[in-house]
Amino acid sequence: MDTCIWNDKIILASDISTSFELEKEIRLASGRKELICPDAQCKAVMIYRHGEKKEAHFAHLKNSNSCDYNDYDRCNNLYVKNVKSTLYYHFMSLGYDTKVDVKLLEHHYTHLTVSFDDGSIIAIELATKSASASYIDKLSKLYIDRNIIVKWLIIDNIEAVFKENQTYYIKRSRLNESSNKDLIVIDFNAQRVAQYKADSDKYQYNNFDYYPVSSQSLYRYEKDINQLIVLEKDITLIGFIESFQNWKAQKHAQLTSYIEQMKLEKKRIEELYKRRSVIENNNLKVKDELNKQSGIPKQKPHISKHYKTLSEEPFILEKITIPRTRTPVDKPMYFKWAEDDFKDKIKQAVDEDISALKMLISKVYECDEAELSIFISLLNLAKSAPQNSKTIKCVKIMEHVLIQTKRTMH
Repeated sequence: MDTCIWNDKIILASDISTSFELEKEIRLASGRKELICPDAQCKAVMIYRHGEKKEAHFAHLKNSNSCDYNDYDRCNNLYVKNVKSTLYYHFMSLGYDTKVDVKLLEHHYTHLTVSFDDGSIIAIELATKSASASYIDKLSKLYIDRNIIVKWLIIDNIEAVFKENQTYYIKRSRLNESSNKDLIVIDFNAQRVAQYKADSDKYQYNNFDYYPVSSQSLYRYEKDINQLIVLEKDITLIGFIESFQNWKAQKHAQLTSYIEQMKLEKKRIEELYKRRSVIENNNLKVKDELNKQSGIPKQKPHISKHYKTLSEEPFILEKITIPRTRTPVDKPMYFKWAEDDFKDKIKQAVDEDISALKMLISKVYECDEAELSIFISLLNLAKSAPQNSKTIKCVKIMEHVLIQTKRTMH
């Protein structure tokens, strides 16, 4: 156990070993049975222990099966205790009114609390990936009933890359139910911290998702644990809010650039067809004049099914490319695509959606090896499928994409 009461003061076991004189004093007090359990309903005599194999800690002099603090301590592994101790000394060094192992709720101890001058409190709960939905929900409701702000900090591997819908419940719940819809993960060594947040903004143009929801990554911001601060009664990393906003601004700027490119492309196509229409009309007038002179009746103009409106570009596969493939990749225009995102664009391209095909070319041009392997596997799947006009067209389109992007099959 990490704490006890001596002379009406809370004593931390981790503080004692830092000084020989203090350890001697506590050991003498332990021998006199002056160390008391901090649990108000227990108040049993405790003893101090510290040796070469075990860290400094307190224990009941006699076994106790009805002590809330004893039950709480048994549930905390060494990682939790290390993070708790590190955070306690860190927040104390910043001048926050911080306490450790506080019994705010009945039969439950909160790992850390930060108190404010107006009487409000932040309860800091440390959890691992094993925390259940019922446990999180029960405690959260109890804190709400007491008008106490609760912040859950997760202890886990911070190097892991994950999506909001592909992670442990404790992480997903924080991304959806915390006050700022963010998630803070502390590594097992209590040294580094990663803060995550999902982007709820919409990035659409003409009902098209520029950043498909299925492929959107969480924003991730990593710093040393000493960069954690209390800001507006919440726990966050220094610079996280500004960095997150800048990240979203870059995405919006990329979308704006894409929209401008599409508008210019549309304008170019419209002008092309206007010029072509003028030429065709002039040719038709000349032909009509010649027919008139030859006595042949005037014919109605034939409109190809491929030219439904002047604003449409004909779907001629060999001529569809994008200027971007002629220059090196400066920076990615898209976030990572999943298999469903590639399938969606391939289907639209097979239906002769030129914008979708151009976006597919642009994406394959900049994609990483993992994404390219997805595209190649879909191409191989199309080649092995029963051959009909649609699958043949699909294979031709996907091979055209590889040619345009100068990517090869492994």
